[in-house]
Amino acid sequence: MPENPTATTERDRFPLVVKSAAGLVVAGVIAGSLLLSGGGGDEQVAVTNPAVPTITDADGSGSGPAETPPRPAEAPPVSLAAPAVGTETAVIAPKTKPKPTAGTRPGREPRFARLGRACPRPGAISLDRRYEPLVCRNGRWDELF
Repeated sequence: MPENPTATTERDRFPLVVKSAAGLVVAGVIAGSLLLSGGGGDEQVAVTNPAVPTITDADGSGSGPAETPPRPAEAPPVSLAAPAVGTETAVIAPKTKPKPTAGTRPGREPRFARLGRACPRPGAISLDRRYEPLVCRNGRWDELF
């Protein structure tokens, strides 16, 4: 049986399309880099400053530079007097220490769960001192795995 000539050309067409697409991508990258770098030529483009617009006064005269208005006389510096002794002032800090919330004791870090000890509620998960997971089963801490 003779081979199908269209199958051979379709198989050979795929690498040709891939090579063409890669060539187009490379050409686009080169063209983009040339555009971003300034065209690649040695020509120097002169940069000119834009013209400064003339601002005219309400009178219509705009030939001279604008005059600065005269400054008002400076006021003498203000001095603040110290508050009188025995007057009321704002309270910055509370006078008494706040009471600890329920369940925490000041100065103690939270404790780790201990295997076999009582636990608060079934299904709770905690860690022991070696950071191994424990689960609350039947009112006692038990190993999770």
